Amino acid sequence: MKKFFLIFISILISVNLSAQVPQKMSYQAVIRNFNNVLVTSAPIGIRISILKETSPSVYLISYVETQTATTNAHGLVSLQIGTGSVVTGTFTNINWATGPYLIKTETDLTGGNSYSVVGITELTSVPYSLYSANGPIGPTGLTGPAGLTGPSGPAGPTGLTGAAGPTGLTGPIGLTGPAGSTGPAGPIGLTGPTGPTGPIGLTGPAGLTGPAGATGLTGSSGSAGPMGPQGIQGTAGSVNAWSLLGSTGTIDGTNFIGSTDNVPFSIRVNNQKAGRIDPSLFNNFFGYQSGNSNSTGSRNSASGYRALYSNTSGSVNTANGNSSLYFNTTGSENTANGNAALYFNTSGNYNSAFGDYALYSTNTGIMNTASGTSALRLNTSGSNNTANGYNSGSALTTGNNNTMIGNNSGSGVFNGSNNTMIGNNAQPTWSGTSNQIRIGDGNITSAHIQVAWTISSDLRWKSDIKNTNLGLDFINKLRPVSYYRDNDESKKTEYGFIAQEIEEALNNTGASNNGIITKNDKGMYGVRYNDFISIMVKAIQEQHQEIENLKNEIETLKKK
Repeated sequence: MKKFFLIFISILISVNLSAQVPQKMSYQAVIRNFNNVLVTSAPIGIRISILKETSPSVYLISYVETQTATTNAHGLVSLQIGTGSVVTGTFTNINWATGPYLIKTETDLTGGNSYSVVGITELTSVPYSLYSANGPIGPTGLTGPAGLTGPSGPAGPTGLTGAAGPTGLTGPIGLTGPAGSTGPAGPIGLTGPTGPTGPIGLTGPAGLTGPAGATGLTGSSGSAGPMGPQGIQGTAGSVNAWSLLGSTGTIDGTNFIGSTDNVPFSIRVNNQKAGRIDPSLFNNFFGYQSGNSNSTGSRNSASGYRALYSNTSGSVNTANGNSSLYFNTTGSENTANGNAALYFNTSGNYNSAFGDYALYSTNTGIMNTASGTSALRLNTSGSNNTANGYNSGSALTTGNNNTMIGNNSGSGVFNGSNNTMIGNNAQPTWSGTSNQIRIGDGNITSAHIQVAWTISSDLRWKSDIKNTNLGLDFINKLRPVSYYRDNDESKKTEYGFIAQEIEEALNNTGASNNGIITKNDKGMYGVRYNDFISIMVKAIQEQHQEIENLKNEIETLKKK
């Protein structure tokens, strides 16, 4: 159970100089969490109740309202009582003259309406402006003398510098100075182009062509000539080239594949990105199309087919495994190890996923930790969840602050928050609610703890306190039984009650709305046995009174 500490700073009465009394009170408080750390710049849900003490320890609710406020950088929250959302009562109808009155405050540090009581404070003095609206009218006081005239205030700051004036007129042109000395001769200009060639003279008439002679017979082939001398040896190839079939004679520490300048080193396969070492953005990508879309993201490491495939500007991410962090674009400081781990994350930050499909569907959730195949697999926007074990928390979609430890633990939690499931297949009593703790599954036959459980019982955690109406009459309706559990192979005898019979007795006593009986989603009953302590105490007190009455009757009879 969460504990919140709220330090009251002041309760001030709002007074305006007008004919009408303002029906509100100023209220300020410093908010701290259960670690006694200030809750700063955060929305806070507050429920405020005005209680009237009608007799010792008996309170009547006069007015209840709820408000949502935001703490400042110092954890201080300020609000006006009487201006919130009214739950019950009318603030203007409170008769402050008939006190005493107390203020009860309840808070929800998430800004919601899951309130916890943190303080009940008595109003030891009636707010004057409010008292005057409902209290008795006193005699008019004498007019006081006029006050002295206050000293003159300090001189105000120097005004801003005025705008610059317009530019003045241009002065007259000055006298022409003496001629300078002749400069050196310039270089000789380029030679001009050659002039055009003159026309060709007339061609004389061609002579007559004589007749062609007859073609002679082809002679026989001659014998092969001797082999020519060997050609000159070609120049040697570059010593820096690597052979397509592998290089030999390399020297460790001297020969390498890479560059000698500050330019990213890239590897391609099928002309697709398959590796990149970037000394400027400090990224390291290894694997076909890993880090394929990265533009400005820095200090990322990706290893595996299409790991961090869509990342553009996200930084300080680590992705190891096929398609891990595949859709991440702007999310930062995430760690994904395993096939499709954090696959759908786009902008979520500070998530850690270890195992195939761990945090597979997370899109915008932050600060989640999942360890194990399919751990927190369906989580989309839930945050601050921890799941350790195969399939643990696999059905959770939007809940926050859940803890699941153990194989398949919490796999039945869908969207609740602040649930704790510990043990193999430990499941919630109700799948869609919050603030549940479950240790172990339905096969557990024994539970041990070194010391007794301590149940919170502070007055400030409770409302509508009354003397119990369950006592001896209720106890007489119960049937104590012995039994053994179906899942207990040793068939040890246990002692207790049948939940359905307790429910019937409670209904017949007018206590149908109670916390003693619970029923889970499958209709299975549970009993909160510690509630019987106060009921049995009441029964003993009633029985004791009956015994005392009988003693008195006996003594009376003896005297006759």
